[in-house]
Amino acid sequence: MAIRRVLELVSTLIKLGLKKIRYLGMLTIFEYIDPAKYLTDALEAKKGEKSLSFNIKKKDLPKIKEYIREFSDQMVQNYEAKSGEGEETYHLNVQFFSLTK
Repeated sequence: MAIRRVLELVSTLIKLGLKKIRYLGMLTIFEYIDPAKYLTDALEAKKGEKSLSFNIKKKDLPKIKEYIREFSDQMVQNYEAKSGEGEETYHLNVQFFSLTK
């Protein structure tokens, strides 16, 4: 019973693209796909999200933060539907944080 359940779970992982099987003669290799990358790719394709990392000069940080604030304000000013006229609700999430230790 337990072996059947394990095989069902492995089959599901393969169908979802989270696991690959390679056969090398009598040796079977199970490779796990990084679920975070898989989910990130799926979300980006579905939602049109974009994520990137880049280097900046410390002196530019205040300007960058102001640019992000202005961008968010402009999005609302340009595209927010009047009360009662909106067809869908969206959430805009912009994060900008240091990856440097």
